[in-house]
Amino acid sequence: MTSRDKYVHSQPNHARIDASANLASSTLEYWPSPVHDDHDRLNLELREKVDGLRSLSIKIGDELRSQNSLLGDMAGAFDRSEGVLRSTMSRLSRMAKQNLSSGLCCYTFMLIR
Repeated sequence: MTSRDKYVHSQPNHARIDASANLASSTLEYWPSPVHDDHDRLNLELREKVDGLRSLSIKIGDELRSQNSLLGDMAGAFDRSEGVLRSTMSRLSRMAKQNLSSGLCCYTFMLIR
């Protein structure tokens, strides 16, 4: 380094230039550009939508489990009703085969209807 270089580097103006260069580079690091702002905004919107879809899918799953339980209960009730109807039809068939008076059979069928 020559004596002139030493002199230039020791001057306050050079220090000011370095300080302003450091300020400019630090400003670029801390102040996001409009592209970064858009990216951050879109990222936030996407995250909110994903969270909404996640909660919606959880609610759908809960509803499906509830509906499946209800359908299972209904299937059991239909099975029980089927058993009752079969036994009733069996009794009516036996009664008809015993050749009871036709008036009693008609009366029984009318009562069931």
